Amino acid sequence: MVTTQDKYGKPVYLTKQRDIELAILKNNKMKFLQSSQTPFYCSPLKEEFGFKGLTMVAQATLAGVYESNHSLDERTIQVIKQWQIPEEVRKLGPQQLSLTLHDYRRF
Repeated sequence: MVTTQDKYGKPVYLTKQRDIELAILKNNKMKFLQSSQTPFYCSPLKEEFGFKGLTMVAQATLAGVYESNHSLDERTIQVIKQWQIPEEVRKLGPQQLSLTLHDYRRF
């Protein structure tokens, strides 16, 4: 059994498999789409940063040198600034994670 709500907020009890599956699919779709209107999920930032953050713009952001050619709201600008790698970490230079199979197994 799955409990959902009707449009008035009253509980609806689902017991049929098909109804339960449809309710779960609807809920999953709603969760997935909740970020679809955020700045980084919409153009132009979606194309600039990509879904994996592996673009040149993403690298420039980490380096603290990204400047947008687009009109961005202040909140988005502040989020981008927070992604900058701190100077202390940058001074350490490239970091490598080398772990032998033996060390991995021991860990």
